[in-house]
Amino acid sequence: MTSPFFTRFLQDQKIDKEQTKAVQGGKPDQTMKYPSDNDEW
Repeated sequence: MTSPFFTRFLQDQKIDKEQTKAVQGGKPDQTMKYPSDNDEW
């Protein structure tokens, strides 16, 4: 039995070291509060 298309697609992706360094993202270190949260004072 063969694996599903999307599984093969993900496994066949090759990324070299230079492309790995170019990947950016993630979440910021601190989240910002919504302006309406000023009512906590």
